[in-house]
Amino acid sequence: MELEDGKNNYTIGNYKKSLEILRKLWNKFKENEPDTFYVDLVFSYFNILSIYDDILGIINTYTQNIINNLDNLNISNELKNHVKTIYATSQLQQGNYENAYPYINRINYINGPGVTAENMSFFERYDNNKTLLVYDGGGLGDTFMFSRFIPILCSKYVNNKIIFFLDDCLFWFFQKMQSDYDNLELIKYTESSKMSHFDYHCSFMYLIKELKITYNTLDFTPLFRHIGECKTDNKIKYILNWKGNSKNMHEISNRRMNLEYAEKLFKIPNINWCVITQNITKEEHKILKKYNVEYFENIDNGINAFEDSVSIIKSCSGVITTDTSIAHLSLNLEIPTYVLLTLGPEWRWGTKSTKNTNWYPKAILIKQKEQGNWEEVIQNLECILKEKHNI
Repeated sequence: MELEDGKNNYTIGNYKKSLEILRKLWNKFKENEPDTFYVDLVFSYFNILSIYDDILGIINTYTQNIINNLDNLNISNELKNHVKTIYATSQLQQGNYENAYPYINRINYINGPGVTAENMSFFERYDNNKTLLVYDGGGLGDTFMFSRFIPILCSKYVNNKIIFFLDDCLFWFFQKMQSDYDNLELIKYTESSKMSHFDYHCSFMYLIKELKITYNTLDFTPLFRHIGECKTDNKIKYILNWKGNSKNMHEISNRRMNLEYAEKLFKIPNINWCVITQNITKEEHKILKKYNVEYFENIDNGINAFEDSVSIIKSCSGVITTDTSIAHLSLNLEIPTYVLLTLGPEWRWGTKSTKNTNWYPKAILIKQKEQGNWEEVIQNLECILKEKHNI
């Protein structure tokens, strides 16, 4: 089926092929009645167009018409939820956060006893002695990014209690925060049985709606700047991270770069390099050895994730990484961070033409202008580093 072929090519990051297939289908069926095939086609096409900053125009009329009449369409709930997710994500990417509010519960949610995307809820106006459970269904980087909302919650709802449900390996990061706020309790995933009664629950994403966050009102204070000590020598030293966890569904299309592209960086005089990336291949190890790149192997294997990485990061001049949790960590450590991004990055990094993000105002974003072209990204980074260090 051509539609499935177009969607599959999108999933694996073959955007040009996906666009070609879906555009052909769109031109053929765009005036059809809104049945299951049609709705799936419209939002699949809408999805791929967003990567190319071509989301405006007539396709918006079709998607908006479906959204406005979604409850009345004879399609499955599964497809309706899929449509809501795509629409909300695209509105976040475009910076139209208010448009995403009604469907934002569909992103990064979790399911558990009494906890679903459909029954998320939040404090009411005159609540006292009520408890809100907050959590994140995304990766570790998402938790780092969204945890900025915890101090806001604790300060704004001082007469109520906040339970922060988090991955065991991140517990140590937030212990100081727990001691700073009397109404905050941290609960590890493996200790869910210790969780007390809660009156409301919601994801971090849902807080964007409940706290009435817009793109222009986003605020960022590095949460972990107090952890570890910064470098004391004058050497120019950067961490390079070119990939994340291979189990991540976006690893190939949005997170991984071939290490060979970075060889040009390793040749820059007077800059020292180190790597904290784990599970590297023999070929990657050969490249690092060729350029005398310092490699920290088998770190962060203890109970506290990133504990070793934090010490190394804070000893460096900056971090250069693709879209992985390392970017969120280093930015929250208040370390200069250069984020290397593919043509279709996660919504938080904006559109292809967006040069920065209010989520991390000091992050330097270097984006592909065409699918798979890392050479231009590295070339731009090389110029930035040489100019910064007068090389």
